[in-house]
Amino acid sequence: MSNKNKKNVILIVDDDDSLRQTLGAIVEIEGFDFYEAVNGAEACEIYKNEQKKISFIVLDMIMPEMSGYETFFKLKEINDDIKALIISGYSENKEVFEMLEKGAVAFLRKPFKIKELMSIIRENI
Repeated sequence: MSNKNKKNVILIVDDDDSLRQTLGAIVEIEGFDFYEAVNGAEACEIYKNEQKKISFIVLDMIMPEMSGYETFFKLKEINDDIKALIISGYSENKEVFEMLEKGAVAFLRKPFKIKELMSIIRENI
């Protein structure tokens, strides 16, 4: 399979089932495949096994057990070149700024427009 025909895969990490499923449906409509993770530990496990396929990560900041902040840096231990979009219902804070400084591609505050989401994904794949 040539790289041109390869479908980009997005890893969506959010503990909110309805938002995660909605984002999955949106990226699928836009022509991408996706994996879903309900928490940081699951995201790290999926990424460890599927990192060659995954082009982009949409990562929620506030999750039980392992925050988006912790998850981001665990994913970077697996692959320092990850491309991750940080999403949150809260405003940017010190942790978000540090993640952006360390390579996260952007921050989107919930609720956000589909157009904004897809623009960031397309710019970074």
